[in-house]
Amino acid sequence: MSTLYLVSCVSRKAKGTAPAKDLYCSPWFRKARCYVERTEHPWFILSAKCHLVHPDKQLDSYDQRLSNKREERRRWTDQVFKELEPNLIGVTRVFFLAGKRYREHLEEK
Repeated sequence: MSTLYLVSCVSRKAKGTAPAKDLYCSPWFRKARCYVERTEHPWFILSAKCHLVHPDKQLDSYDQRLSNKREERRRWTDQVFKELEPNLIGVTRVFFLAGKRYREHLEEK
């Protein structure tokens, strides 16, 4: 069985440019990262701004949250799923470490 982990971004970020896995620096994100890296399964970050992000992708610090507007979140979800779909080949389980806004429409797909 192959598992894919999806971890949501957080508002606390390092300044400047860094690999996504290092950019997000809240205690919660660090614990989530440590957990998924120990599993040795692939993982991605769900970014309010950049959609689906590989942990090694270089990102500039930003300040953006998922919209409170349901329709905007649906469009965000559609884009995330479009980027995620090629990575689901052979995956039998997707495990979310993310709040409701990040996963609500993705769980439906």
